[in-house]
Amino acid sequence: MNNTELESMLRRHAEAARSLVALPFDIESEELNMSYKKSTLARTMLLIAAIICVFGTTAFAAYRYLSAKQIADEFGDHALAECFEMAGAVSETAADGNYKAALLGAVSGEKLSALKTEVTESIYPDRTYAVVAVERTDGSAMTYDDNICVTPLIQGYKPWELNIVTMRGNYTESIIDGVLYRLIECDNIEYFADKKVYMAVTDSTFISNAQFTYDESTGEIAEKDGDGTSILFELKLDKSKADPKKAEEYLSSLGCRADEDVELSENETEYGEYELEKPVLLPVDDDR
Repeated sequence: MNNTELESMLRRHAEAARSLVALPFDIESEELNMSYKKSTLARTMLLIAAIICVFGTTAFAAYRYLSAKQIADEFGDHALAECFEMAGAVSETAADGNYKAALLGAVSGEKLSALKTEVTESIYPDRTYAVVAVERTDGSAMTYDDNICVTPLIQGYKPWELNIVTMRGNYTESIIDGVLYRLIECDNIEYFADKKVYMAVTDSTFISNAQFTYDESTGEIAEKDGDGTSILFELKLDKSKADPKKAEEYLSSLGCRADEDVELSENETEYGEYELEKPVLLPVDDDR
């Protein structure tokens, strides 16, 4: 059962549960009505309990978040919202340290967004967009003072060398009902679809080897054990979209290579702090 089916089932049973407390009162059949209420309500609660047992809390966590489409609409990017809707919902969740994150959607391509920025207008229009929700594990509301970094990472390239900063990225975010929703964009990651491509979430303002490990022999990236938050979602990209030639040309334009050997201390990062400005919106062409 996918999340859409789960959502539909939960809504049907929520309606059933509501109807139980609004049945017409009939004094002649009060006892029968009360028996029916108790029986149906019991079945509804048992079904919900069974769903929790089968799907675990992850399904319910994903169910309570807004969708990637809704977030794009929230930011006024209705063209991108349609792209997220066509791509289908993603509902992966994970928790580590003080934060829990959910990957809600990811799309890549040219001219997907109706909101142009200085980056997309003048530098590199072929982009990847993703929506991630982040909340605190203790249940308290997120604030804009929470240090959160959301970035793509690619197998074969050190996280501190190739990330949202070096991939000309930026983001828009909003806190809704205590949950931080972040819409990120960066250069197209589908060129690397023949490798493992991740969406990473960490509670730091920069990317370094303090949050993730990098295997020099395989290029594999992994979460690093520690007190902080290090979460990796592996993106399910269409391998037919991989383009090694374009990937090589792209990396050359960044001055980044897979075989560079950079020695970093525990908390050092080659690119300094993660400082991304929110998009500066430019007028949209009518012939987009």
